[in-house]
Amino acid sequence: MKKRLLIIPLVLLLLFSGCSPKITKEKKADVSSFFEDISASFSARFGEIEAGGKLTYTPENLTLEFTFPKTVKGFVISVDSQGIALSYKNLTVKKQNSSLTESFNAFAVFSALNSARNTGILKKLDGKTLVTGDGFEITLDGENRISEIEIPEKRIYIKMEW
Repeated sequence: MKKRLLIIPLVLLLLFSGCSPKITKEKKADVSSFFEDISASFSARFGEIEAGGKLTYTPENLTLEFTFPKTVKGFVISVDSQGIALSYKNLTVKKQNSSLTESFNAFAVFSALNSARNTGILKKLDGKTLVTGDGFEITLDGENRISEIEIPEKRIYIKMEW
């Protein structure tokens, strides 16, 4: 009888121990090396506008050189931590950072790339490698190069062509 009384608490102890759900916290992987020096052709959709050209990025600077559509061919936008420069042929206009420059799509792309580099969360989803963060999703190809940049709030979608 005494053995039965000892077995009941032991069984209850075994039933209720070790059954707590495991809470997993997303781990931040070091993805900074994926966002060091990028230079590739791109095609993009900025809202309803489609454009393309060459994208060059370092953590200090983003440059978009447009080759199409014909109406913006030769137009260059450069963004850094100080502001934005808009260039066409020999004419350049520079504007220091302000609420106006922060509304530019190029500024949003520069911010997303820097955020991905510094605080991005690496995820594997449906066979894709994603780097996500506040308001952006960047897809990496098999060689850990950026293949897509998406910023839904600004309706920006960029496809990189290596």
